Amino acid sequence: MEKEFNYIREIFFPRWDKKGRWKIKLGPLPPESPPKSQGWCDRKKRKITIKYIPENQNIFYALLIHECCHAVTNDDHEKWFQERMLKVAQKAYQIGNEMLGNLIKFEVDRGYQ
Repeated sequence: MEKEFNYIREIFFPRWDKKGRWKIKLGPLPPESPPKSQGWCDRKKRKITIKYIPENQNIFYALLIHECCHAVTNDDHEKWFQERMLKVAQKAYQIGNEMLGNLIKFEVDRGYQ
């Protein structure tokens, strides 16, 4: 999981967390997370928690990207967050990962409840 997290940081968030202060862990999400959440970003503790690792690598990448977008923007899913997600989708298309770009774009287009 650490390998994938580092890949996502390097490729999609190259200016973020250069000192490696953010950590990732697998485990239960905190009680304040929404019931259907698969991941959680705690900006105060600089920690991303992932509930489980999806078998499909692109779905896992999309989950990590979603939480990293929270880390670099804010805790909601409003305009700033969505713009950052779309920027990552563009980068995915540029590096030839159309499926990842589509997953991210679909998530933004679908909207957030």
